[in-house]
Amino acid sequence: MITTDDKIPLIKAEFENLKVPEPDQVPYDLVVVPIATGGKSYIEWVHQQTSYVRAKDDSATAAPSADE
Repeated sequence: MITTDDKIPLIKAEFENLKVPEPDQVPYDLVVVPIATGGKSYIEWVHQQTSYVRAKDDSATAAPSADE
């Protein structure tokens, strides 16, 4: 999953709603890893995918190719 720092509390809240009823089981693991590097087209794609408002163009959801 790719998201922004601002949305992490929202994701954690959703996972909290899915708690396992068994007290001895771990309900979920959430590991957050910041993106430190990447190609320009990849970083732009991530920004498009994680924005609240997306372009209606279908190409906005396509992952960048390795050539870009």
